[in-house]
Amino acid sequence: VGSGIETAMLNTDLFVQAQQSGTTEALEEATIGRKAGFQIVSLPALGPDEAYAFHPTAYALAQMAPVVPAGAPWGASRSFGGFALRAVQVLDSASIEDILALDAYLGATAVKDAGYFDANGVFFPAEGQLGDAKNGTASATTDNISVTNHGYAVDDLVVFTALTGGAPLQVNRAYYVVQVVDANTFKVSATKGGTAIDITSDATALTVRKNGNEILVRAVKITAS
Repeated sequence: VGSGIETAMLNTDLFVQAQQSGTTEALEEATIGRKAGFQIVSLPALGPDEAYAFHPTAYALAQMAPVVPAGAPWGASRSFGGFALRAVQVLDSASIEDILALDAYLGATAVKDAGYFDANGVFFPAEGQLGDAKNGTASATTDNISVTNHGYAVDDLVVFTALTGGAPLQVNRAYYVVQVVDANTFKVSATKGGTAIDITSDATALTVRKNGNEILVRAVKITAS
């Protein structure tokens, strides 16, 4: 949480204020406490009215030690608790002194779940393998979606991952192919076997995928109002 949300939390009865907690941990570690299963920590890098809630699996960390060079006079790699480090010792010819270099590879990424949102904004996991992202356009005059060699069949679930225009279509929401006009054109409905959606504005560009999209749903941004 940012400083503004931290202040708001500490002024509510749901949280124990640092000066009344009987411990200095909140002040020393910037840890507000554990509530509703969340360990709440203050982070100065966030905006005052900004916070993020996330599941422990929302972000993946990868860390490993590089290979020790064959030409190094001495080197070794060690690992502990899922972390690894490489140490290499070489001679600095200018100062005639030993140099000990320590390094490691480190990377992190957000974990994305494949699926789609229904009309109520509820996330559902994809039931089949995600299709390739295909680009196209949509016509308000004919309600047709044009994608070269789309390969879709009636009742296929499709999701628009990007839209420029094309109202009332929405990104990451589930739609169903209700009519295959030809190999390059189809219509969609909000429900399986329903009525084709009346597209009210041309989509000059769109991207569509079968069965869903990779959507980050394990982390939620919270802003103070």
